[in-house]
Amino acid sequence: MAVLTALALGAGLMNAPHADAADKTTAMDINLACGLRVQDTKAALGQAGGAEGTYNSGEKQFESFNFKLSATAPEEVKQGETFEYVVTPTKLAVPGSLSVSTAIGNINAVVNKVSQMNLWVDLPDPSVAEVTNVRTEGGDPNIRVERVGNRLHFYNPQNGSADLTKWSESNRKSWKHGGLEAKKTGAVYTVASPKIIVTAKAVGAPGASIAPSLNGSDPNKFPTDAFAQFYADAKALGFTIPAFIRCGYSDKDGKPENAKYRKASTPFPSVKIAKAADAPAPKPTSEQPAPKPTSEQPAPKPTSEQPAPKPTSEQPAPKPTSEQPAPVTSITTSNEPAPSTTTEETSTQEETSTPRPGLSSNEPGKNPFEGGLQSPVKEILLFVGGLLFGVLGAISVLSVIGKLRF
Repeated sequence: MAVLTALALGAGLMNAPHADAADKTTAMDINLACGLRVQDTKAALGQAGGAEGTYNSGEKQFESFNFKLSATAPEEVKQGETFEYVVTPTKLAVPGSLSVSTAIGNINAVVNKVSQMNLWVDLPDPSVAEVTNVRTEGGDPNIRVERVGNRLHFYNPQNGSADLTKWSESNRKSWKHGGLEAKKTGAVYTVASPKIIVTAKAVGAPGASIAPSLNGSDPNKFPTDAFAQFYADAKALGFTIPAFIRCGYSDKDGKPENAKYRKASTPFPSVKIAKAADAPAPKPTSEQPAPKPTSEQPAPKPTSEQPAPKPTSEQPAPKPTSEQPAPVTSITTSNEPAPSTTTEETSTQEETSTPRPGLSSNEPGKNPFEGGLQSPVKEILLFVGGLLFGVLGAISVLSVIGKLRF
C-alpha cells in the first residue's frame, strides 16, 4: 500500500525558467518522505491498516517519491533594492502505478484517482524581505494561488474543495474527493503548476540572506502544515483503498527505522543582502554660482543737512513816513494882502522842484501800499489835494481883497 504515498511525490518537472542575464538559475531536487493514512483500516481483508506509515524516498523502492523545481534569482542585491525571485515547478507528475515489496510479496498498485491536491510555499522571512507582489504565469487555469499569512497556497477552491489541514485520523469518514484533480496523461497523473514570480524588497541587514522555503516539519508526525497534501484511490489485491497523504523533506523524517534513508534536498538559492551604496555627492553644475551678496553701499546716512534758512529778519517794510505835505502858503490874518502870484508860483515851484517821495515806479511783486503810497493812486490823491489847497488859497486871497475894497 506504500504506493499511495507516491501519488503526489514522483514528480517530473520539465521547465525552462525565464531570467535576466544577471540572475542565476538553480535546478532543485526535492526528496520526500510521506506519511500515509488509509480511510478504512479494515479494508482489504483487514490488511489496509498495515499499509499506514512513513515512506522515505531515500529507500530504493520509493526513490520516485520526489519532484524537481528550478529557482531563478540574483545572487546579491543592495539593501533597499527590489528584485524578483522566480520558482518554476511546471508539471508535477504522479506515477499511475507502482510496484512495492511487502511481507506477502511484491504488490502492484494501480492509481485510479488523485484529487484535493494542495501545495504550500513559504515566502522569505519578512524581517529580511518585504514581499510587495506575487504573480503567476501559465499553469492549470483551475489552480488558484492565495497568500495566507507568509505562505502561498496552491489549490482549487471549487469542485468540493476541502481544507486538508483539518483532516485527521479522528475524522476519517469526512475525507472525500474534490478540489484540484490531477489528470492522467499516459502512465502518469499530472497537474500543470504555474510559475511563481515574487517581487520583494531587501530590508534586512547587510549579510542577511533571502530565500523562500518549504515547511520542514517532521513527516512522520503527519503534520497539518506539511507542504504537500492530497487524497488518492489505489487498487490493490482487488480492493480500492482510499488514502490521505502528507509529505515533507526526506531528511526531516523522524521515524527511527528511516534514519539510514534520509536524503538531503537542494535548498532554495539565497539572495545575499549587500550594503547599500553611499549616495554620491552632488556634482557641481556648470552653471555659474549665484553671486554672493556683496556689501552693498549703505544708503547715505542722513547728513546734517543745511538747515533750512531760518527766516531772517526781513527788512521791515518801511514804516509809512509822514508824507511831506504839499507846500502851501500859510494863510495869515495879517491886514497886508498876500501876493497871490507869489504864492502860486511858490506852490508850483515847490511841487516841481521838491522830489516827491514814493513816486518812483512800483517794484514788481510789492504791495503798492507797502512802504507808503507808491502808485498812481497816490499821485491822483496828491494832485487832488494840491488842487483843493490851490482853490482854498485862491478863496483866501479873494476874501482879503474883498475886505480891502470895502
